[in-house]
Amino acid sequence: MIHRACVLIVALWFPAFASAGSPAEIPDMLHHAETGEVAWIAAEAAIDSSGRFREDLFGIRLSTARRNARLNGTAENCRFFSGPTPDHFKPTNTLEDLATHAETVVSGRIAAARQGFWFGIPGTLIRLRATWLTNQPHSTDTFLFYQLAKIPTAEGLVCAQPLGEFVPPAVGDRVLIYQMGSATPIESGQVLWVSAREVIHESRGRKVLLPKALAAANQEANYDLLERRTLSLIKAKSDRH
Repeated sequence: MIHRACVLIVALWFPAFASAGSPAEIPDMLHHAETGEVAWIAAEAAIDSSGRFREDLFGIRLSTARRNARLNGTAENCRFFSGPTPDHFKPTNTLEDLATHAETVVSGRIAAARQGFWFGIPGTLIRLRATWLTNQPHSTDTFLFYQLAKIPTAEGLVCAQPLGEFVPPAVGDRVLIYQMGSATPIESGQVLWVSAREVIHESRGRKVLLPKALAAANQEANYDLLERRTLSLIKAKSDRH
């Protein structure tokens, strides 16, 4: 789906965000642990020295990124955004909905981030210093794919942006993630990918951004309180079973 949206916040975000964290903490590529296919490609690896997409890495997934680039053209700012978001039929209107219907719940602090493509979808891969509140994996690396990107190519800008209100994440921020489906296994760990409805984000200055459905009932809650409430709900669910 492609839609129009204001891009000012995106344009301002990228210079500051790109300088935060060590690029070495986000690999050029990550492979699906079970199929071996390329799952993640950093922007620097996906675009060659002439600014062209490396078709050998994208395969059939290149069409979405290329269409997005051509629509934006050589404009300085993004006008069109592309990429599907994870969808499901589970309720997400309350904290109890999120905590009890999520397959995996993770609380993490952002350590590094890098723009690129997740199965051909533009966005940013975020490395987390994570605490798994459920389904603790054996591997240690935890990433979040966040659909915010502004990637220049010879064919135009490739852009992504979350639906609804958001604050661009930065190193040091904390995120509470409710993964409704399964996390994607990669060779070094797991990658989470959720919609904006399933993330609680504590940004700089400890401001907490809640999904719209949760905002009215949790206006006075801080991140630590929401994390404790989530743990309590997870325990209650476990006790019932």
